[in-house]
Amino acid sequence: MAKRKYFEIAEGEKGDEEIRELNNLSDLLEDTGRYISGEISNERKFYSWEINDGLSWAGLIEPGGFILISGKEKSKKSTFAGMFASAFLCQNYINRNHEDTRIASFREFQKIRCNIRWDAPFLYFDTEQGKNDFTRSQNAIMMNAGYYNGLPLDKKGNPTINYYAYRLILIPDPVKKVQFIFKKIIELGEKFGFIGCVALDVITDFVENQLDDQQAKEFYNELFYLREKYLFDIIGVIHQNRANNQTNGSIGVVSNKRCNYLIQLQKHEIAPGQDYEDGPTTAITEFKRTEEYFKKVMFDFVPNEHGIMLPSFVEETQGLNAYGVVSGMSNQFPTKYKY
Repeated sequence: MAKRKYFEIAEGEKGDEEIRELNNLSDLLEDTGRYISGEISNERKFYSWEINDGLSWAGLIEPGGFILISGKEKSKKSTFAGMFASAFLCQNYINRNHEDTRIASFREFQKIRCNIRWDAPFLYFDTEQGKNDFTRSQNAIMMNAGYYNGLPLDKKGNPTINYYAYRLILIPDPVKKVQFIFKKIIELGEKFGFIGCVALDVITDFVENQLDDQQAKEFYNELFYLREKYLFDIIGVIHQNRANNQTNGSIGVVSNKRCNYLIQLQKHEIAPGQDYEDGPTTAITEFKRTEEYFKKVMFDFVPNEHGIMLPSFVEETQGLNAYGVVSGMSNQFPTKYKY
């Protein structure tokens, strides 16, 4: 089998073994429509992630989907991605022992709801932050989820929740970054048999040339191969051009095409002349491939009881320049789904 031009998946060349595997999967790969059932259309879709825009809950992606978060500099893209991690880790479980595994996994942080199995591995890869910033951001994720002393440990000293965060700034080569990511996905995927979610912050750092369309496609081809194998969701962060709202380069174009839900973050000033960075951030649906969507949500930062600035969602009160900060956990808000 010819060697790949750009990325080599961390488990090595598949060659004849890959062909045999594909032959064994022929029943799954072939779809002639004979599996379609009329019952499917009557079933309420199960979303692994949902968000509340103040009016109702909207499903973002079904299991195995891809959420892309885009925005210009200082628009809190990493913070927003971290909110998803906090929702995954949140102690706000209904009942882990509930007979319905979906309900047993349900938990929320602020207005983000996670329905992924609580015991599924979550992998968070960051490419930009130095040691201190990375530590602070991960501590914020833990505190948002209610863990002020780190994750709970079992009798052997191992965390009882499978959350793994990696600082890839120590790997300058984009190809080696990708190989490291794939290696970790495969290691944990083989260990647990599945993975819950993989967060990639920032996607543009995984190609040598942002304008090379082929590199971008090969990256996603390999990533999606692993996604199908280990059944995980993807949360990606990507930069936008300063001159417009388009994501950067060919990797941005390909990312837009491959994602199921694009969320665009925009910063707003509270009053004319106020510093751009002081205003709240608005998350807006750019496009989606689901039947549901949210209008917009806004969030800002308020200090918690420990004096740590943590994200809180904001409610618009009287137009764009008037906001009321809403703090606390999202279970203070009504939900239309009753269990």
